[in-house]
Amino acid sequence: MRIELAYDYASPWSFLACATVHERFAGLDVVYLPAYLRGFEAFREGMPYSSAKLAYLLQDFQRLADQLGIDVRAPSAFPINGVHALRGAIAAQREGVFHDYHRAVFAAAWQEDRNVSDPEVVRAIAREVGAPAVADAIGDPAIKDALRADTEAVVRRGAFGVPTLFVGEQMFWGQDRMAEAARVARGEPARSAPRSRAEAWVFARRWAAAWSRLDVEAVLAHFADDVVFTSPLAKQLTGTARVEGKAALRAYWSAAVKPTKSMRFDVTDVAWSAEDRYLTIVYDRVKDGTRAHCTEHMKLGAGGQVILGEAFYGA
Repeated sequence: MRIELAYDYASPWSFLACATVHERFAGLDVVYLPAYLRGFEAFREGMPYSSAKLAYLLQDFQRLADQLGIDVRAPSAFPINGVHALRGAIAAQREGVFHDYHRAVFAAAWQEDRNVSDPEVVRAIAREVGAPAVADAIGDPAIKDALRADTEAVVRRGAFGVPTLFVGEQMFWGQDRMAEAARVARGEPARSAPRSRAEAWVFARRWAAAWSRLDVEAVLAHFADDVVFTSPLAKQLTGTARVEGKAALRAYWSAAVKPTKSMRFDVTDVAWSAEDRYLTIVYDRVKDGTRAHCTEHMKLGAGGQVILGEAFYGA
């Protein structure tokens, strides 16, 4: 699946996102969406930040760049107006020189302290990367209309700033959401194994909430495809207490909940061994008004999904 990345050269966070896109989105198809920041509602009437916040943003940008190992230089003219550079990006896409132009403009703005708010600077950058046609197209009314349409399209999809990432119908805002967007695009499990008892509690609550909604698919999201699950109820319904594989588990649980009108799982305690990735969940199950004290033992894989499970139901 592809990832769509809405950006503006005026945004330091767009710069960091695009500077790390190849390593973070390796193997994924990335589509770049030019989006004029000042075309968003919050920026339409002017910069919505105080001078103190702008100063902080640059400090925070520097800190994060240092963490990522990216050399940066805060621009002397800040904030930046990215309109001319974005028009150039559209022209560069049409001319087949987008990636060279894109890297050069971001480097000029955030590493070389060149004023990309100035259309003449943008034209010079286009010529430096061997794209004189891009330099000539920046003032083209058709290019201006295209940027306006591209920005409006991103806004209609729910974006309110940049960088914004789209994976299908899902939207992620900010360069700090790149890992999550990549995970969704790759179809990877949502969570890694808990690293503490507190995180084990989070796992248990999510698992219990899914059962309380009678949402079998949400419960199954916690289990690996090759899970082996043992339950005395399974023996009653299927003839064997041992259920092997997610498909068989889906069939068993779907049959088990079919006659159920209401269900609630109240987690009362958890025990977690991070070294062995063993989780014990102690809970009360209230099924159609009848309460039972229950325990489930689970072994989680490194990806945070259950690979072995066993349930015990009391009175």
